[in-house]
Amino acid sequence: MDKAKSQEGTKNRNGIRWKEACYAASPALLYTLFSNVLYLLLHPLASGLGASGLAMQAMTSIAGLAVFGWWALKIERILLRSPGRGFYCYPAAFCYVSGVVVWGIACNQMIYLSRLRQASPGYRHVTDVFYGNSLLFEVLTLCVIAPVLEEIVYRGLVYRRFCEKGSKAAAAVWSALIFGLLHFNLVQCLYAFAAGLLLAYIVGKTGSLVTAMAAHGTMNLVSVLWTETSWLSFLNQEGARLYLLIAACAFLTVVFFVDGNRWMKKME
Repeated sequence: MDKAKSQEGTKNRNGIRWKEACYAASPALLYTLFSNVLYLLLHPLASGLGASGLAMQAMTSIAGLAVFGWWALKIERILLRSPGRGFYCYPAAFCYVSGVVVWGIACNQMIYLSRLRQASPGYRHVTDVFYGNSLLFEVLTLCVIAPVLEEIVYRGLVYRRFCEKGSKAAAAVWSALIFGLLHFNLVQCLYAFAAGLLLAYIVGKTGSLVTAMAAHGTMNLVSVLWTETSWLSFLNQEGARLYLLIAACAFLTVVFFVDGNRWMKKME
């Protein structure tokens, strides 16, 4: 009898864990469904008006920001900052944002070396849609609206829900994995997974969703400027210089995060 109860309890606990995981991941799944359905509905209208793919993305992101921002702030009472620490936790926030930016440069270069871009038709389609538009429009959509929305969904809702059911480390891994997989192409999946780990770490350390938004947006800004302008052409290296650049960026990522942790300890 005791053994049967023990087995039943194990099943129940496993069932609860599965349900909890689905519960934690549900905002991201609903956001993906919402975005894709709205994109399909807007497509005939946008095509008739001659709107670009990025314009459609901007419209779906603005609608998503209204819906999921309301859900997060009004229904689930998500805080954009940790009480008593301020929005940005400066200067720790500066260190964390800088760390994410240099990591993004290193990651882009490693993807370039791996030739994964050529093996990912989905990624090539995304770049065709996102780039080649007005620089100001790209910055507004990809570096402001999208990062704010994604941080609300993935770190504000998904990561927080996983934290309620387990450790911060496990929550960071699961939320980052979901963040990566829901980009639906190999290159962005790997890039977003690693970025998601760092962004979840920032939220866990600072309690500030705004700091993660700033890091996410700045990382995207570097990618946009790197692709669309010659301002960051010095990052286009080959051979030994490319490997040195990757090593330097990886080293600086560690330095910035260690320094950010040091500032957080001082604040506490």
